[in-house]
Amino acid sequence: MQDLVYFLFPPGKDSHHKFTENAVTDLYTHLKPAVTEEPPPGIQPQTLKPQLLPFQRRTVAWCLNRECRRVADNGKVEYKEPAIAEKLPISWEQILTPSGSCLFINRLCGLLCYADPDLVVSEPEPRGGILAEEMGLGKTVEVLALILLNRRIMDTPVPASVTLGSCFVEQSFSESHQDNSTRPEASPSTSCRKEVKVSEGASLIESSATLIITPLSIIYQWASEIENHAPNLRVFIYDERAHEQTTAEQLAKYDVVLTTYTVLSKEVNYTNQCDRPRRHERQYVPRKSPFIQIEWWRVCLDEAQMIEGGTVSQAANMAFMIPRVLSWAISGTPIRRTIEDLQSLLTFLGQEPIASNRRLWRLLTAFSFRSTFVSCHQRIMHRYAKKDVVQELAIPPQLRLVYNIHFTEIERANYNQKWEECLSECNVMGANVDSEEAERLQSWFMRLRQTCCHPHIGSRNKESLGKTNLRTIDEVLDAMVQQNKAQLHIKERTLFTTKLKRAVLTARIHNDIAEMQLFTQLAVEAQRQVESWDTKLREQRGKRAQSQGPRQSPEEKVDIEQEPLDCIDFHTRLDINDAKPSADDPYTANTLRHRDWQEQHHRVLFFSAGFYHDLDMGVEEVELYARAEEVRQQILAPSEKKFEKLLVIVKSSMQRVELGESYMLLPSKFKGGIVLGRHLEELEFMRNLLNQQLTLLNQWRQDLIHRLTQPLMQDGEEGEQYQYSIDLQHTLESYLHYYGRMLTFRRDLISGTEETVAKHVANVQSQNDHESMVKRREDRIRSLTRKHEDQPNKEENLDKRLEMDMNRLITPDLVSTLRSIRTDIKSLVNDMSLAHTEKQMAAQEDLRLKDEQNHQSKLVLELEKEVSLFRALTAARTVYYRQLQAISDTVRDVESLDPEKDIDVFLEEETKLQADIVRLISKQRYLEHLAGVTGHGVHSDDEQLCLICRSHYNMGLMTECGHVFLAPNSEIDQTGSTSRDELPLEPSRDRQHRIMRLVPEAIRRMPILDGYGSKIDGIVRHIMFLVREDPETKCLVFSQWSSLLKLVSESLLANQIGFVKLDGASVKTAVRQFNEDRNKQVFMLHAKSQSAGLTLLSATHVFICEPLVNPVLQAQATYVHYYLIQDTVEIPCFDLFERNQSAALMADHDVQDTAATAADITNAQDRNGELVKLDDLKFCFQMQKQMNSKRESSSY
Repeated sequence: MQDLVYFLFPPGKDSHHKFTENAVTDLYTHLKPAVTEEPPPGIQPQTLKPQLLPFQRRTVAWCLNRECRRVADNGKVEYKEPAIAEKLPISWEQILTPSGSCLFINRLCGLLCYADPDLVVSEPEPRGGILAEEMGLGKTVEVLALILLNRRIMDTPVPASVTLGSCFVEQSFSESHQDNSTRPEASPSTSCRKEVKVSEGASLIESSATLIITPLSIIYQWASEIENHAPNLRVFIYDERAHEQTTAEQLAKYDVVLTTYTVLSKEVNYTNQCDRPRRHERQYVPRKSPFIQIEWWRVCLDEAQMIEGGTVSQAANMAFMIPRVLSWAISGTPIRRTIEDLQSLLTFLGQEPIASNRRLWRLLTAFSFRSTFVSCHQRIMHRYAKKDVVQELAIPPQLRLVYNIHFTEIERANYNQKWEECLSECNVMGANVDSEEAERLQSWFMRLRQTCCHPHIGSRNKESLGKTNLRTIDEVLDAMVQQNKAQLHIKERTLFTTKLKRAVLTARIHNDIAEMQLFTQLAVEAQRQVESWDTKLREQRGKRAQSQGPRQSPEEKVDIEQEPLDCIDFHTRLDINDAKPSADDPYTANTLRHRDWQEQHHRVLFFSAGFYHDLDMGVEEVELYARAEEVRQQILAPSEKKFEKLLVIVKSSMQRVELGESYMLLPSKFKGGIVLGRHLEELEFMRNLLNQQLTLLNQWRQDLIHRLTQPLMQDGEEGEQYQYSIDLQHTLESYLHYYGRMLTFRRDLISGTEETVAKHVANVQSQNDHESMVKRREDRIRSLTRKHEDQPNKEENLDKRLEMDMNRLITPDLVSTLRSIRTDIKSLVNDMSLAHTEKQMAAQEDLRLKDEQNHQSKLVLELEKEVSLFRALTAARTVYYRQLQAISDTVRDVESLDPEKDIDVFLEEETKLQADIVRLISKQRYLEHLAGVTGHGVHSDDEQLCLICRSHYNMGLMTECGHVFLAPNSEIDQTGSTSRDELPLEPSRDRQHRIMRLVPEAIRRMPILDGYGSKIDGIVRHIMFLVREDPETKCLVFSQWSSLLKLVSESLLANQIGFVKLDGASVKTAVRQFNEDRNKQVFMLHAKSQSAGLTLLSATHVFICEPLVNPVLQAQATYVHYYLIQDTVEIPCFDLFERNQSAALMADHDVQDTAATAADITNAQDRNGELVKLDDLKFCFQMQKQMNSKRESSSY
């Protein structure tokens, strides 16, 4: 049927456009307002301060027409009867046949009928629309003009059909001209039904107010604009606590009410209050949202594309339910990602059934109905782009300035390292679309771009540097130096291990004394490394001693309870299996490396002794085994020393705390009366229980101390010693576990409540029931299988014995504690029903129990402190045994199925490792040189001499191995007099805008507190220059990475430049502060998400931190500054940006619509930043290779 309608009534000539497959582009391209007459002068409200521009007057006239109003010749606003075509739903058209009769047709449904006026309701379809003018054309002023011109006259009732929605009209046509088989899926939407129900409610408060819903970041901007442009309007800001300050009746009296999507999403919880029959009236009646108690004259959604996000879905639901007469969606970019984003706006406008009927929406957005799609939205959407009204605007030309700056040497070294890693991991030319290689390229491209801004931006860059809080470049250099040292150590150790394996296999094949030469060389190398690291450790200990001040005198005792915890923490950090060399703590890293080389030294001596054993050279064998044992003792000496130190502390604690008769509870000397006697019986039960527990605790404590104080190694074979140590560790862990539980139980018995004791009893009872059930099950299985019960191991027997000893004390008769018994006895002192003698006995017993309770509580506290010592000593023993096992693992025999083949493999690995070591040594020398130049070290005069001509130099060339030579004068002249420290500013060519040339010298010499990297320092230095020249200068700084903005803000703060950010509590006042406070010169904006709807006309300078960001962000600025790092991926990035804009200029339309551009860029983003096409990625990487080649050739 649709084809027949299309054949009979094809679209008009003006509808034959060149459409594309992209519906978004087609909509923005062909969505042009119809040519209309110039509106009368009365379209300018008298109370509106700014004068409307011609295109703004036409826009306001269109908005009035959508509200069934017009400005008469006398300047008054009057009602305008819509034409029949304007009353039709947007999917219907009125056409004129050749015979002169009128028809109504619906191309989507394939419907047509005679134009019977009775089919059209007396009122038009839902009024309002989408105001989608491009950013910067004054949508706020246009809305204010509309509010001032068309206010609700409260005496005139508003017809209820206005809020019914077009679903009623659409349904009338459909039901009159379709049977059930051809009727579309459309039905009145939920939102329409809700509006009908609300509008028919008698309790609604009619209001002439306009409700404006905005993002939180711009609500105060709206208030400021209204105050400046239309001060006669009464405005109320409805925030999260506004319901406590005002009622719906009061709210309805304002002209404008401002609220946010966040508030709206919370108000949805106070809308549907379905009551039910009750016997009694409610004691608490929840409040009802005032938004649904008022019939608003007009509801405007500013930045209406926000209702598409999942975070504001509740706000969208609430917006659909608000009773209103006129609905307006305001957005410069109504489409965020895809064309489906328009559905929520159509739902808000009440354009049913298109908004909710999926079948109709699919038809409408199909390519075959593209002209219908455009014409439908032309009726309800109005949009001017800047290219359409360029003749009516007085916008100053925008100047784009691009500055090519250089890395510092530190940043260049870090960037080059990242580039080399990228090339080693990625195959640039071999990547295909949607492949893993393309994903790796995308990831590395993002890392390289982040590195251009600062070495510590991005999660992977942070991980690679090994630190969490790197701000300045000096800190980055420190991390790079430590990281390179760690890599060098790993390579050297791997090379040593490979050579040692080769030596063992070679000796095994040839069994010749000549093979001992390699063992000897390795032993000398290991000894040299041990001595080198030992020297470094002694130097670091001396530096740490000086930085920590004078040592503690022998008379000053260290806290005996704190010392063990420090010791075990020290051992935990030094455990080679649990700790890795950390760049954050060079001393700990060097200690680990020193011990690592000691283990390698022990290993080579042990294998050398074994080789002598194979050669039957007993004297040499005994000598080397003795040397190996000596090295092993040196490795274990620190752990053994710490264990002995803790052992002394534990023994002193034993002497200080003795569980003797002094801690046994004595019986009461009173028998008491009837009442007191009952409590004394409970006390006697508790006394016996505590004494039994103390005896058991003393026994466990003695056993535990006996095992704890055992020497680390027993006499016997090494294997037996190790098995003994494992058994001892299990025993100690069992004792410590149950000993700690027993102390907790004793503390509860003394000072706990009856509830805590009841939990102990319940746990034991539950455990006993579970064990009984398990035992019965095992007995049944044993009787069926006739198998003997397996003997439990020693550890299970010990655990079971300790648990049984403890559970014997916890019986069902246990219902009270010492504290509760004392409380009961104390209550008898004031009991008037007791005899005076019994009250006196109760008072004396209460005093005795108070002292006893304090005495016992102090004992438990001392024992709990002692347990921490026991645990520390056990942990120290564990560290010792773990190190002993690690040493034993290193001397396991080298296994090989084919020794000769493995030897060849080892030789190849050694060649690669030696090359890597040479490279890392050169890099280390280079980094240490940079550290000296930047202030980390002091160069002597000899270090400032050229290694060739021995003359002093101020500028030199550094080779890959880190040596510095005097640069030839001719080469300096070729590169110019600008050094890398001078930060040259070179504005590049720009194809679209004129370029203003700044004075580079004035900016370069601007003094600031730098050190945050070339780009951040350059931007801050430039802002400082602008602020010094004009204190009222306002600048915007954009970036897609919040961590970069954080670093920029820290630099601004260090240089005393005022700034504001859109985060946290500052969201409410950020815009106002930036526009009004002279001391706030910089506005920090996250380019991806925080710029929606902001109008910062006072900002004349925009600083783009990285290329390839949303071009919409710079649309309102006069000066746009790009800082690009020379010879990095930022250069081809910016070339792509300019190439894409040039392509847009060469298209059919003069200027690419910023809304379409914003939709494209939103689709090309993820949470980490922008996504770049694979072809563009390859172009950027290829350009980087060419720049590197050119740079290397120019350095020779």
